[in-house]
Amino acid sequence: MPREVDSGVPYSMMRPDGARERVASGRTRISLVSWEFRLGAIVLGAAAALLWSGIFGPVTASWDRVSLIGHTRLVEAVAFSPDGRTLASCGFDSTVRLWDTSSWDDERPAQPEILSHASVVFAIAFSPDGSLLATASDRCVTIWARDPSYHRRLERSGETYHGLAFSPDGRTLALGAEDGTIRLWEMPAARERATLRGHTATPRGLAFSPDGRFLASGGQDGRALLWDATRGTPSRALVEEGTTPIRSVAFSPDGRIVGVAEPTYRTQDVRFFDVETGALRARLSGLPLGINALAFSPDGRTVATAGVDRSIKLWDPATSQELASLRDDHWLKSVAFSPCGRWLAFAGGHETIGLLDLNRRRPDSSGLPRSIGSEHRKAA
Repeated sequence: MPREVDSGVPYSMMRPDGARERVASGRTRISLVSWEFRLGAIVLGAAAALLWSGIFGPVTASWDRVSLIGHTRLVEAVAFSPDGRTLASCGFDSTVRLWDTSSWDDERPAQPEILSHASVVFAIAFSPDGSLLATASDRCVTIWARDPSYHRRLERSGETYHGLAFSPDGRTLALGAEDGTIRLWEMPAARERATLRGHTATPRGLAFSPDGRFLASGGQDGRALLWDATRGTPSRALVEEGTTPIRSVAFSPDGRIVGVAEPTYRTQDVRFFDVETGALRARLSGLPLGINALAFSPDGRTVATAGVDRSIKLWDPATSQELASLRDDHWLKSVAFSPCGRWLAFAGGHETIGLLDLNRRRPDSSGLPRSIGSEHRKAA
């Protein structure tokens, strides 16, 4: 039994359902805010009629939605492999499941490779070349090697970690421990070479800058810190100690900006800081408390947020404008873009992994859902 559950849902409610591995797809309505709202008042005749819904309510659009079903308890995290061919998911059913992304297009049944663990799996991370997969479970970290499928290479027992991140060169693995420290392991030998002290509670969000110079961390203590990753020394505090945990941090693809989901008393802001100076560059304001996940798209033009309010929001980081919003049936804990930017994966307070095909947006919600695999259901 794991000693810590930070999901907002009692462990007794995380029931197994005996679900088989299968894929289901459907269409989900998404609210899309039009950039032409302000021009509606001066548009004449038919143009004004076309924009009528944009003036008095959001323009609706829909993306193909695919559901990956197979986990038997809630899913803690999702992560794409660097080549985009695999989606890894982990959770409270003590498994990591590796999904072949090519099956989502040609309607082949989803038959993920399953890596079994002795307890709940809190975090997963691929090495930059995809040759290694690190998984953190209760009092154990496992390093899996791909050859060609993944097999257990080594294990380290003792500490429980809730955050994992590989450096861009693959030579360092950062781990957020329950004692508030961040351990830096030399890879692939998994030898500890440094311990970073600055948090007073578990660091859950960890991310290296694309050039490997910096490591950002967000912790249960409400602090967000920036570290010199090469020296293993503090660089600056991005957010001082607060009353609500910071669970997610993310660097922009160009490495100039680091995003932090910062709690306030009643709402939550996502703040973007200049990596070199620490100056505030932009802010997404007024989000509900409980933003669990934050991710940049590969081109850096979109930011996705997800949390306990059951919503996934897409933002333009340059203007801080909300682009789209999707409601899910459950609270959410993890979100990830595929390397090509086509897929957005999300998961949280249930056994299903949701996928949005961002390349398949349609102007309405008519038509039948696209079916992949031998069984499917229409997404709500």
